[in-house]
Amino acid sequence: MNWSFSPTNSFYKFCAVTGLIIMLAPMATLTWLFVYTEDLVGKIQLSSANIRIDVWHQELLSKLEENSSEPSSIEERKRRIGVEIANTTALRKTLAKQNADIKKANRYLGYVIVVGIPVVILYLVGWVLAIFGFKYWYKFQLLKGTKS
Repeated sequence: MNWSFSPTNSFYKFCAVTGLIIMLAPMATLTWLFVYTEDLVGKIQLSSANIRIDVWHQELLSKLEENSSEPSSIEERKRRIGVEIANTTALRKTLAKQNADIKKANRYLGYVIVVGIPVVILYLVGWVLAIFGFKYWYKFQLLKGTKS
């Protein structure tokens, strides 16, 4: 029994379309992940900067309360300073959580970059498959046109 493979028009179409899908889908996904992660890192850094400014303002208010020249009772000043210190402590905890989120997002961005290497290889495989499919599909069409 002689098994020979003679490709058909449909086989070359399949190779061409599959190559295009292999090229475009992973690249689109990787691009979306990269842009999404960059945006996430930017938002986290912006909120961290806002929290740092709030901490600085709270500390400044605490110092102003301590050095205030307006006459008020010592207990009232201590109460205000205690409230300001509690606010500052809460903001510092939030800032520490935001910094952990920044580290996590940056680590995720590193993973996206590492995943990019296999995606580029997959892109090249898809490119070769698409070129093969389109080239031989075109040749098959020319051959089919000359026979009739």
